[in-house]
This record gives sequence, structure tokens and C-alpha cells, in this order.
Amino acid sequence: GLSDQTLLHRIYVDQVARAQTGRPSPCATLGDLPADLPTIVLDSRQAVFGNTGGRAFLRDFDVVAGRLHNARTDTFPLLLHCPGQRRFRGEFDRLRDLGWDAA
Repeated sequence: GLSDQTLLHRIYVDQVARAQTGRPSPCATLGDLPADLPTIVLDSRQAVFGNTGGRAFLRDFDVVAGRLHNARTDTFPLLLHCPGQRRFRGEFDRLRDLGWDAA
């Protein structure tokens, strides 16, 4: 099967290739997906979706007025992904102790 993450990466790579070269990416085999897919935009500042990327020990995130705050990008993402439940439980506990009630 094909994971959603792999599928989204393929679509994104194909969209960038088409925008830059006018041709589909040789790396993005999309099969019989519809041609009118929505454009995927990379959230490089983590304005919507925060991700520790395995770096919880760097304290990239804090809490400001009860909201999750990405201190590196100065944004307030709505979601936070920390890969590995046991490994990052301490990060969620730390953020909860700072006042983030979603942890």
C-alpha cells in the first residue's frame, strides 16, 4: 500500500516540477489521481502544524497565553506532532505544565 505521507510528498514534488519545468516529475508516479488536485503548500514556518522532528530537548516550543508557541519561528501552530509516544511524553507534560491544556 501507499502511505498518505508518501502520496502527499509525491504530489508536492510533482507540483514543484511542473511549476519549474512545465513537465511532470520523473520521481512522482501519481497513477490515476485526478489532474485537478489542490495545490499543496509547504508550511515551512509551522504556522498550522508544529513538529519537533525529534528535537524535544531543544525546547523549540513554549506556551504563551495558553497557546502553543513555536519559539524558533514565532508562530502559534494549531497542532503539534512529536514522533514516539513514550519518547515525547515528557515534552507534552512540560508544555501542559506551562499552561497548554491540549497536551
